[in-house]
Amino acid sequence: YKKIWKEGYNLTDPSAKEKEIYVNVDISEKEYVRASLYLVKKNILILYFGTFFILVTAFYLLSFGQSQLSSLVIAIIATLFVLILSFYRTIWLYKKKFKKDRLLKEKVTYKIDLKGLESSRERGSIFMSWSDYISIKEHQDLFLLYISDTQAQIIPERCFQSGEDKQYFKLLMANNK
Repeated sequence: YKKIWKEGYNLTDPSAKEKEIYVNVDISEKEYVRASLYLVKKNILILYFGTFFILVTAFYLLSFGQSQLSSLVIAIIATLFVLILSFYRTIWLYKKKFKKDRLLKEKVTYKIDLKGLESSRERGSIFMSWSDYISIKEHQDLFLLYISDTQAQIIPERCFQSGEDKQYFKLLMANNK
């Protein structure tokens, strides 16, 4: 964030208080799926480790005199199978949800300033102050503004009109985490 300060952004400067940026967001299916996977990452990891533990225990108890190593190998293979199957099923479910949910495909315009974000869409608008967000994170080329542990507003980097707007948004994020 030092680069941002060098470019002249200082949130105590009166002109920064008047600055507002507009971001037009239209989420793609790929961006929605990626953001959704970030949101459930912790639950997925718990599921995978829990599955591994249960399978190791089950195969160990059912091995009756076979080597413990073979039980462990079988448990690892079974866990990998479950992991791959559930991962692709999860992606399929998010793609299905994206195709069915009209609101996810609707264009949203965010007005972003020192006070927070106002999101406007065809059906209306809502303002959320920075304190309404429980967490704000940047993942690769997506910004996730967490409303709850399982819900977030998605703003792809590609939607910013300029690099300057993106840097200003990052500065606001850094000051409101």
